[in-house]
Amino acid sequence: MYERRIFTIKDGRFKQESFLDETKVFYTDLINQMVIDDKDRLSIFDKNGPYLATKKVGKNNPKAEAIEANNEIRMEWNRAVDRAIVSGVSETEVLELKKTEITDRIKESVEQNGNKPELFREIVRAANGKSYSRKLTVLTIRFQI
Repeated sequence: MYERRIFTIKDGRFKQESFLDETKVFYTDLINQMVIDDKDRLSIFDKNGPYLATKKVGKNNPKAEAIEANNEIRMEWNRAVDRAIVSGVSETEVLELKKTEITDRIKESVEQNGNKPELFREIVRAANGKSYSRKLTVLTIRFQI
């Protein structure tokens, strides 16, 4: 009689990507309504853009060093993308390079080796280093002529 069931079974829709994206947009817009200065407005990171998102390092996170190492490599990539775009390379060419050099290679790596974050660092470092720099240089030279 006095017992009440407060929690029910988990609802799967709350874990769906579409729900999370919708909620993120809703709350970002809600917060931005209260912001007076435009420079303080929040924006949502575009997953389909040329940049790689960095991850937040929480307090007392045992994986903090690995996350910081990944973030540094991601920021190197993002700086290279900035240089490419400023040099006149189109965003679609940078996106294609990101897809072939990072996204596709990460998918292959996960299929072959499972989820190993240290391989992510190697893939992005390789894209930053040898092939990305060569292709970026060729693209930059082509647009400067």
